[in-house]
Amino acid sequence: MAVIDELSFVKDVLPVLVNIGIAAISGYFASKSKRIFTKRVAILKFNFQQSYRLAVVDWAEKVVVIMSECVTICELDPAKAENFFNQRNRLRTKLSELIDRGRWFFENDKSSGFGHWKQGAYQGISPTTISCIKDVLYCIEKLDYSEKSCNSSQRQPIVNLKRSFVSEIQDFLQPARTYKEFERIANM
Repeated sequence: MAVIDELSFVKDVLPVLVNIGIAAISGYFASKSKRIFTKRVAILKFNFQQSYRLAVVDWAEKVVVIMSECVTICELDPAKAENFFNQRNRLRTKLSELIDRGRWFFENDKSSGFGHWKQGAYQGISPTTISCIKDVLYCIEKLDYSEKSCNSSQRQPIVNLKRSFVSEIQDFLQPARTYKEFERIANM
């Protein structure tokens, strides 16, 4: 009779123990699967952010090159520089283009209601990144294309605007934070 009770006990308990074991193994693999899924999502998010950052870097690089050219043209004597007027107009055109392209990355603050009559991308107050480029454009428009005397006064404001722009882009990109985020994902 004792053997029958033991067999009955094993027959009743064994399926429970097997189910507990299966549940534990399933839990382990579910947890591992969740960690893998979480890491994959984090990697996808990081890659998307990096793609966006690269597009901003590409645009900002073009802005810095043009701003540097703007600094240089302030040092030229229009009477001696070949095609000074055309160079000035090319810089104005390029700055205008870069302002519009920059609006794809940095939206105006529309909360003030300023410019409500304009098209959507031009309503509101420009962010500092765009304002820096606009102010360089204004400096270039002030250049006298026949006499050098007043042009050198535009150089330092353009240098200062370029530095402000670079600082704004660095604040946006946050290189140190990006590296830390990469390390965090790699160690998941």
